[in-house]
Amino acid sequence: MSSLNIVGPDHPMLHTLVRPITPEQINHPVTQALIFEMQELLRKTSSVGLAINQVGLDYPPMIVIEDLQAYIDQVPMERRRPFLRDTPIPFHALFSPTMEPRGNDVCHAFVSCASVPGVWGAVPYHWSIRVTAYNEEGKEILINAIGWYSLILQHEINHLEGIVFTDIALKGSVMPSRTFFAKQWGLKTSSEIARAFGAKEEV
Repeated sequence: MSSLNIVGPDHPMLHTLVRPITPEQINHPVTQALIFEMQELLRKTSSVGLAINQVGLDYPPMIVIEDLQAYIDQVPMERRRPFLRDTPIPFHALFSPTMEPRGNDVCHAFVSCASVPGVWGAVPYHWSIRVTAYNEEGKEILINAIGWYSLILQHEINHLEGIVFTDIALKGSVMPSRTFFAKQWGLKTSSEIARAFGAKEEV
């Protein structure tokens, strides 16, 4: 069982830039063991993504992602469809990921975070991005992502840059979980969210 634990919103590491890594260091046994521990914690918390500073560490610069069918099945179709969340995402770890938008389309989505429990907020995300990173073997890879996968990548890469979703959420959109569910914000479209919080509609 993983010895790692997720840190809370007041932990300074959540607003700390992570330290760099070389491809050779990714293959070190300690780093490889950490990948396994992060995977265990990801599943223990039923999360779809985690970044290394969410466990109070600033090294290595790693994110892990996995979206299981069991998670997808728990989400109503009307919440999944707009983000193309229809197929599982296999587990993978990415090191030193950098991203750039592909096009100008922006979507607005309510998100939560294991490091900020009990809170949701609406965040603008690029619909399509290109990510360059190293994989678990230390090989450089290129990922073109859209929709749900793009959103997860941006959320986790923001973590590595010391950014929590509440830092960039639309003004007035951060709310406790009970309000989020009571008001059914999860069923709102990107345009409806943008209008509700005075954001520019770009999708």
